[in-house]
Amino acid sequence: MIKTILFSFIIIIVLNYLIHYLKDMFTKPKIQYIVPEKKEDFDAEAMKAELVEFLS
Repeated sequence: MIKTILFSFIIIIVLNYLIHYLKDMFTKPKIQYIVPEKKEDFDAEAMKAELVEFLS
C-alpha cells in the first residue's frame, strides 16, 4: 500500500518535471535557456563560499 503511494507520487513528480522541461525547451530559445542556468550556478558557488567563510 505505502509502496504504491510512493511509487505513484514519484511518477507524478517526474512527469511534472518532464512536462515543464519540454515546455521550456519549446517556448524559449536554446541560448536563453542555457545562460541563466550558468549564472545561477555561479551565484550558488559564491553563496557556498560565503557560507564557508561565515562558518569558519
